[in-house]
Amino acid sequence: MALLAAVVTAMPADVPPSVEVHSADFTPAVLASFSSAQKLVQEQGTDACKELADATEKAVEDNVAAEQDLLNKIDKGASCPTSGQEAVKAAKDAQATADKAVTDAETAHNSALNAEVDWGKSTFSSVTKGNCAGFFGSSAWTEAEAKVNAAKDALDKAKGSAKTAADEVTTMEEAAKEAVKKCKCDAYTAHEAALKASNEKITTANKDAWTKAAHLKCVVAGTAVDKCTVPPLPAVKAVTLSEGVDNSACVQDHEVAKSVDATLAGSAKGCTHGALNKKAPKLLGEASFSQNAQTSAKQNELGDSACAKFGAGAYSASWDQFQKFAGSSPGYTTIPSNDPYGGHLVPACCSAGCHKYHSNTHKRICYTSGQNLKQAGEQKGYGCWSGTREVMCVKNVE
Repeated sequence: MALLAAVVTAMPADVPPSVEVHSADFTPAVLASFSSAQKLVQEQGTDACKELADATEKAVEDNVAAEQDLLNKIDKGASCPTSGQEAVKAAKDAQATADKAVTDAETAHNSALNAEVDWGKSTFSSVTKGNCAGFFGSSAWTEAEAKVNAAKDALDKAKGSAKTAADEVTTMEEAAKEAVKKCKCDAYTAHEAALKASNEKITTANKDAWTKAAHLKCVVAGTAVDKCTVPPLPAVKAVTLSEGVDNSACVQDHEVAKSVDATLAGSAKGCTHGALNKKAPKLLGEASFSQNAQTSAKQNELGDSACAKFGAGAYSASWDQFQKFAGSSPGYTTIPSNDPYGGHLVPACCSAGCHKYHSNTHKRICYTSGQNLKQAGEQKGYGCWSGTREVMCVKNVE
């Protein structure tokens, strides 16, 4: 079939000339839709068909608006920051009670230590110089000593309870962080699923009608099928969700960031999602370690181990962190603009950028005192990957 043309013997006066439909260029469904539009215009006239096309488009747009209104009502994750906070508050209240108990116990202990001991009266002849048994064996002393010992035991017990309470606060705060993150991830994934379902529903129910309306308008305008453009089907749009309700909430902080070369990074904490995609880390200080041509992953491991002296959560800052955070001012001390230490400052390496000067994975760039940390660094060769080297120790900030 070379072409399709609608031919009628009695056409309404406002019907435009027949428009050719080239079957070689279009799918059967498009050809059928366009041919049907031609026939309808021939039967009903241009005015009626233009009104029908407008009404059809309006109906589709109304359907999309209705779906959009439903999506707009979805949980946006606004309450996520409160997740786990009741447990945190309860733990902090318990800690406050435990801390007060320590204060009270310290007061009682000090009172016992400073209580006057009434030795009573003794005759001179009953006391032997150098022999204090009479004093320390007296009921006045033994009773005072028992009170001090009891107060000390109570203080030790109170301090133990306070330590337990403090640890529980830390545990509840960590659990709350995970609860907040899970809440945000759940809200994000629910939104994405609802958005996808809404647009699939719109497409299934309205695509044919939307296409037919466009074909009617083309036929009314006398536009050939090969020049007829069907506008994109209106779609339900993503809703603006609360801060932090996005895909990052579904990624664990300890997971390697997408920008990282896992082979180079190894277990480096400075190459994780939490280190590279969240707030600038807090600067803790300097540490050092000995290296001698180990692989990049091993050097990173050694750097993190050296920073362990600063406590839990400390790790060696990475070159990628230097590029992102050096010189920023988040309101606390973080990675400075320039190397504040002497010697050779060696960052952990997450990507090939840290190995700019060398092809071997165990060789890396480093910095000397005062060098700009967002620049590549000037030290090359053995100076950067052998001997005792410094690392900048940092800690993630929530």
